[in-house]
Amino acid sequence: MKTSVQFYAGLKKPGFYFEKEIDIFGVSFIGMAKMNHYSPRMRPELKWGDLLLDALVLAMIVGIWALAFLAYMHLPDSIALHFDAAGQPNRYGGKANVFLMPFIATLIASGIFIINQFPHIFNYPVKITPQNAIYQYSLATRFMRWTNLLITLLLGIITYEIVASARGKFSKIGIVLIIVYSMLMMIPFVIYLILAFRRREK
Repeated sequence: MKTSVQFYAGLKKPGFYFEKEIDIFGVSFIGMAKMNHYSPRMRPELKWGDLLLDALVLAMIVGIWALAFLAYMHLPDSIALHFDAAGQPNRYGGKANVFLMPFIATLIASGIFIINQFPHIFNYPVKITPQNAIYQYSLATRFMRWTNLLITLLLGIITYEIVASARGKFSKIGIVLIIVYSMLMMIPFVIYLILAFRRREK
């Protein structure tokens, strides 16, 4: 059973509003959020943590490509690309598909890095003002960096499992790990929402 909580804020102020629904742990928060068409164009100062996250993403992408290239010469012509709920391969393809996950990881990481240079175009759960813009921009871009890191790591794990399966070392533990890891990726989003709302006026 889903609990619905409705809230409406700022409706007396001029602007464009849209209904937004956020589902957190089975509770649906429905409210009117103002679209930030005129968010201040500011770029938050990079902290050492931001640089570290970007460096880790870059290192993992290099590692994923290295794994794919080193494994390619030793892979059979046909490799498993998809597995069912029981962990059994149900789709095969040419061994060149081992480069698919590294390519997707590179594409996503590059896209997030570019988008992160323009935090004023993001959609935010709170109203952006000149007073809170730097904090909210820093919070959002850091969340994007964590998301980038987790996605890259997930695609790296999938690449490893594809290679391991082709070499006869496949384990169902890997499939369980991927499923659990995918669910845990929601944690940074929940933390981001909590921090964004907690300091929305600062």
